[in-house]
Amino acid sequence: MQFPTPKTLENVRQFLGLSSYYRRFIENYSKIAEPLSRLTKKDVKYVWETEQEIAFNILKDKLVKSPVLAHFDPSLDIEVRCDGSGIGLGSILLQRHEKGLRVVCYASRLLTKHEKNYPISEVEALA
Repeated sequence: MQFPTPKTLENVRQFLGLSSYYRRFIENYSKIAEPLSRLTKKDVKYVWETEQEIAFNILKDKLVKSPVLAHFDPSLDIEVRCDGSGIGLGSILLQRHEKGLRVVCYASRLLTKHEKNYPISEVEALA
């Protein structure tokens, strides 16, 4: 993908806007994008470091790969897997097809400032 490395905060916001549109196709999107999202917070100085470069390149790579998502089939059983960590929540909707479990969609988001204070058991339940 020929998306240049962001040089300004506005460039980071543009890239996050583009990549966020496809978040349901990218497992753990919020966790991967967190170093970039952090740059957009109020009172955070724009400093592009190795962790931002890594996150940027991972997202670019995932954006150009074909998603391997299955179409939702209401006649099939579903399975939901959820996880919570100190920075975010993630979940996967799966369905059992003839060849095994297939991913239907991903969902993820970062924890809010207040949610980061929750005990891990509550973060897991939130997921």
